Amino acid sequence: MFDLDQFMPYRLTRAGQDASQALADRYAKAYGLTVSQWRVLAHLSKKPGISVNELGLAAGLDRVSTSRACSALQKQGWVNKVTDDNDKRLLVIELTPEGQQQWEALAQLALQAEEDYLSALSQPERQTLMALLTKLAR
Repeated sequence: MFDLDQFMPYRLTRAGQDASQALADRYAKAYGLTVSQWRVLAHLSKKPGISVNELGLAAGLDRVSTSRACSALQKQGWVNKVTDDNDKRLLVIELTPEGQQQWEALAQLALQAEEDYLSALSQPERQTLMALLTKLAR
């Protein structure tokens, strides 16, 4: 008989949602950021100077959500929209120095949220979890 509570995709999704919500609550309270804005910052910290389309794909956001997040972050002074050096018709997004500084603080907040969430697991269990997630990711 089918039991949703024992169905791995459901359990994995719920665990992911719980972890994500715990983090979202922290950065919303501390910085007033949305999930989309946090994702944009996280991806720009890894790959600066990418287009809105590339950023949206990387962050798992649609074009409208990505554009709105970038505009809000630009108003805060955390990102700039600049013309691509190779194609003057293309706008790319990059962190400002203030945005980079804010991201560094946000990254520490995220790492602490992760640590708090994983505190129920022993170090060997954490290693096993990461190995299994890596194995399942395609």
